[in-house]
Amino acid sequence: MSTHFILPGRRTNPKLSGTKFSVAKAYALSRSCNPRNVESYSYGLWCQCWTDLTGDSKNLTVNPQYLLYYVLDEPSDEEGQGDGKDDDEEDDALANTTIETIESRTSTKAERTAEEIVPDFAIVRVMFRLRNEELRATWENVKIRHAGVPLLAEVKRAGRRSLTKVPFLKSAMIYTKPAQYDLFRQAAYLFTMHLRQ
Repeated sequence: MSTHFILPGRRTNPKLSGTKFSVAKAYALSRSCNPRNVESYSYGLWCQCWTDLTGDSKNLTVNPQYLLYYVLDEPSDEEGQGDGKDDDEEDDALANTTIETIESRTSTKAERTAEEIVPDFAIVRVMFRLRNEELRATWENVKIRHAGVPLLAEVKRAGRRSLTKVPFLKSAMIYTKPAQYDLFRQAAYLFTMHLRQ
């Protein structure tokens, strides 16, 4: 019995997926395309891996450069002071509310007190239901119930290309500590944004 794990996306179309992975790896390690061994050249390689990993799930999506942010609570000068409005005036204000006057909780508008960080990749788990079961699953017919992030990934540059096997791995370990530090910070932002993942 084989104990080798095959990524779900590679089971679907092993030849195509394997070719794309090999081409992305060759591109990232190419001395002519990537002479400085920059990490961004390996994004395609890792995107292919994450896409193959999530290939059999309709709830998982791969998101590169996924923005994590939260807004610090800013104490207001008027906090604790009455504004002189009675309940009737507040009801009138609610009656005049339109969709344009409601600010989205996940708005990307920059705020003074926003803290943000951008990991290289996130796998997002989206729980949804169809508004109408008889219609196709188009974006208009999908109601998002919950979105969480089960995986964050930080891509760092590869080890020295002139080395192989154990020496190569040892040279790559230099970049592991910064990646761990980055991921700890990103996870802290993530759980500050959404307590339930």
